[in-house]
Amino acid sequence: MGGGGRLVAGGRRRAVGVRLGGRAGGGYAARAGGRCGRAARGRCAIGRIGSPAAGAVGIIGRDMTSPRVHLREITDENRAAVCALRVHPGQRQFVDSVADSLAEAAATPEAAPWYRAIYAGDVPVGFVMLSWNAPPGPGVLGPYYLWRLLVDRDHQGRGFGRAALAQVIDLVRAAGGAELFTSYQPGYGEPLPFYRRFGFVPTGEVDEGEIVLRLALGTA
Repeated sequence: MGGGGRLVAGGRRRAVGVRLGGRAGGGYAARAGGRCGRAARGRCAIGRIGSPAAGAVGIIGRDMTSPRVHLREITDENRAAVCALRVHPGQRQFVDSVADSLAEAAATPEAAPWYRAIYAGDVPVGFVMLSWNAPPGPGVLGPYYLWRLLVDRDHQGRGFGRAALAQVIDLVRAAGGAELFTSYQPGYGEPLPFYRRFGFVPTGEVDEGEIVLRLALGTA
């Protein structure tokens, strides 16, 4: 795993960062679309930016835990609760719902979608989706691409997005991934400071006006 390539062919995969001023606790939202055979929107609302939480190495197919936050598979038992997660009204134009994300994942298997619910204890607080070891192809940004990250409006600003991303990074590294990509649209309130705290750096590539970021993954 972790071989070369870029992200998944078809449409455009992107992340657009917008600061929501005083709304959502001064939160940040990021939108990700995708080269998934159609013009797919993939998005992310995470709350305030801060330093990353320590990650926890986990195993694909199981719940992955840290002291506060863990990632769970979405099943028939928790699907309704996870799909009920909502962002602030001002973020809705930037963030697709969990239900829409799951439908998009089902419709675009060539994107190799991998997704989990973000839990704090026994409470679902968010959602994350990646392209997971997507095969190389035209327009593919990388085998591992952060596609969507969403934290519920009632749980933003508590570090759950940071903790979830830290765990995702550990999982990609443990799976043999050499790098993790994402992208964003530059502008006021852009999420670049959030990503830089994890070590993401611009690749120098601009994809349809969006800045592509890459995180090099060393050994754990």
